[in-house]
Amino acid sequence: MTGLALRRLGLALFAMAILAVMPSPAKGEQITAQDGITGHAGLADIQDSPGALCAFAVPGPGTLGETVIRVNPPVIFAADTTPGLDRQQVGWQARIHVFSPRDNRWVTAAESPVATGDASDQTATYFDGDAWTQQFMLTGGVYAVTVEMLWFDPAAPETVSGHMTATIERYALVVRARAGATQAGVHSTCRMPDHRALDRPSSPTRPG
Repeated sequence: MTGLALRRLGLALFAMAILAVMPSPAKGEQITAQDGITGHAGLADIQDSPGALCAFAVPGPGTLGETVIRVNPPVIFAADTTPGLDRQQVGWQARIHVFSPRDNRWVTAAESPVATGDASDQTATYFDGDAWTQQFMLTGGVYAVTVEMLWFDPAAPETVSGHMTATIERYALVVRARAGATQAGVHSTCRMPDHRALDRPSSPTRPG
């Protein structure tokens, strides 16, 4: 089985776990905004499987010190609005925010296209495990990621009938240097690790 197939299988098992243990998406501590008619949803964001990977390249020969951020898709169920089986189109969009020390606030640096898929209130979609990757030509930035989950009106598929916003709380850090890549653990903000305590500003509470 290929690495991609294993990753998709892992996300499928995570979707089953979400269904089993998540009584209400509003109770998830990372959910920061919710409006309209929504179904169960959550981020694949646990200690053993962080919601995003941040790969930092140490400046040197052959590199400009770029930062690559890969955001994993969420797990989304259709809204349960009838006694029968409900189906609808759902989607997600990630936003990467960079902290501006000069302004003491988070600034939106990049956003993904909206990815869509079909879900029911019994079977989630995890968008085939397709992550979104963005590169920045800066290693010294402090980044955070929010994910907006969307539910489209079954009677008007181009209309969003509900949305939920969540902030990723766990980032797997990888540092790439001439000697190779080194895993630097899982942290609450996407930032090049150093020897000091990683005191970080609060993550954005919703897309900016």
